[in-house]
Amino acid sequence: MPEISRLSDEGAPAVLALPDGVELVQRYKHIAESVIKECEALDVIQKNTPEVYYSPKEGVVNIEHPDPSKNKKINPRELRLKCKCAGCVDEFSGYNIIIEDRIPEDVHPTNMVKKVGNS
Repeated sequence: MPEISRLSDEGAPAVLALPDGVELVQRYKHIAESVIKECEALDVIQKNTPEVYYSPKEGVVNIEHPDPSKNKKINPRELRLKCKCAGCVDEFSGYNIIIEDRIPEDVHPTNMVKKVGNS
């Protein structure tokens, strides 16, 4: 539409300058509504995401969920033994390759980062 080019050159957004009945305006409104819905869904997901942190005083990994009935305290060694990373699980067979006897009783996280990969 040549009008879009003209309006853009004038610094006037087509969706504001053109009548609501124009197909272009309707498409942009639909896209905007979809983006708003996605953002709202992400906000809901983030509000329901538990906080996970290590408490050296207690010696446990705490999972604090917005729903307190889902809160957990996990022994770091038990968590380490359940690791599913490529260094702990054979990628072809799916069997654990971690040697349990080599994991010390006092193992603990030194750094906690956000979830990455397939874990």
